[in-house]
Amino acid sequence: MEFTISKTELLGGLTATQGIVEKRNTMPILSNVLLEAEGENLCLVATDLEIGVRLEVPAKVKGKGRLTVPARKLYDLVRELPDQDIKVKALDNNRIEISVGKFRSQIAGLAAEEYPNLPGYEDGKFFSVESAVLGEMLDRTVYAVSSDETRYNLNGIYIEKTDGGKKLRFVATDGHRLALADRAVEGLAKAWGDRSLIIPRKAIAELRKLLDQHEKIELSFQKNHGIAKAGNTIILMQLIDGEFPKYDQVIPQRTDKEMTVARAPLLQAIRRVALVSDDRSHMVRLSLAKGSLTLEADSQGVGEASEEMPAQYGGAELTIGFNGRYLTDALASLKSSEVKISFIDEVNPAILTGVGEEGSLSVIMPMRI
Repeated sequence: MEFTISKTELLGGLTATQGIVEKRNTMPILSNVLLEAEGENLCLVATDLEIGVRLEVPAKVKGKGRLTVPARKLYDLVRELPDQDIKVKALDNNRIEISVGKFRSQIAGLAAEEYPNLPGYEDGKFFSVESAVLGEMLDRTVYAVSSDETRYNLNGIYIEKTDGGKKLRFVATDGHRLALADRAVEGLAKAWGDRSLIIPRKAIAELRKLLDQHEKIELSFQKNHGIAKAGNTIILMQLIDGEFPKYDQVIPQRTDKEMTVARAPLLQAIRRVALVSDDRSHMVRLSLAKGSLTLEADSQGVGEASEEMPAQYGGAELTIGFNGRYLTDALASLKSSEVKISFIDEVNPAILTGVGEEGSLSVIMPMRI
């Protein structure tokens, strides 16, 4: 294997692998990136057996071949090289030589034959989504994904089709809050049948990076994998094998109290008041009265804080407690100038929506005051 490649192209390809390569060394080769030189391209492959990426970058290939090298070591080295073409040549004993000008370096690798194969997939079963649409759906839901590894079925975003296959739905919950986003997507009806899916948290992070670099991506879900394609990059994601909770049973079907308030001032006020909240509960109390909302928090040994602000509310007086972080996460995911929070009472979940933003909602469980 021998090729010449620009620093920009090689560094860009290696950057795409850094979030995927296995750092815990359960299998030493998983900390490597696979380099495949052939034709006019260098293909880079990385996987941790749950998520994989494959991308091609242009290169002048003098001799084709395959070899794996430590992904982080190669990335750190290339990052420090001057902005010139880089020559890469395979040597004996699975080593590569990297040269730029008078600089020379050798890195020990492992045979490509030992590297795990990425799962295959069928073309013709993809649907196209605008990155802006998919990115917004991720932003509206990812904050509610559970980080509790013992509840693996909640460690991702649940995906299903609704409205007769016309809309794509994302749902996430950690058992204390729930986030939902619906968007119309063309060509969705026949995309992957009627089954629902759960995309794991790590795959969501890699998918988000892909969205930031392309206007549209193609998605497909085949067997137990999700596939995302954009430009010269393919991401393969192993789906979570678990049953997602019946989320619709958590969403209140009827509420009898509604408050509308400016989103940005509410977000800022909660952040200020929550600074003195209890370190374990992070509770912030909302006291609703006609035309006003009062936020309060306190903790033993720290102090207390309160702030009153105008709100459109005409119902009976109500005081309800929430985890302040859950409120700020939900508010920060929105773009609307105003939000509506719907209540039943101080013990039932509340619904938070952006005024004028259709197809998204958050459900937050209250805390015992």
